[in-house]
Amino acid sequence: MMISPKYTVMLLTCDKNADVLPYFFCFFKKYWPEFDDAIFINTESKRDIISPFECIYPQKEYKWDSPWSGRLFDCLQQISTEYVLLIMDDFFLTDYVDQNEIERCLSIMDGN
Repeated sequence: MMISPKYTVMLLTCDKNADVLPYFFCFFKKYWPEFDDAIFINTESKRDIISPFECIYPQKEYKWDSPWSGRLFDCLQQISTEYVLLIMDDFFLTDYVDQNEIERCLSIMDGN
């Protein structure tokens, strides 16, 4: 597992939205080329998502109608990094991520 020592990227999705994930990952890879860590895929039961990144899944499977907030709470308990960048499955990147800005924000959070 290649999780950044400072933060984990968590993708909040659900099984019924699996059809949008190829587009999500296409834009993510294009607009954040420096990112090469694993992504925590917070979903109910699908464990075969095609991604250019290593995928980490919840330790347990959930029913399709389980509240996403409960899944989020459970999944956060599995993450050991200090910060979590939560991204929704339909929030497509449309411009390049400024990695220096990410690092600057982390530095501000560390200092406060």
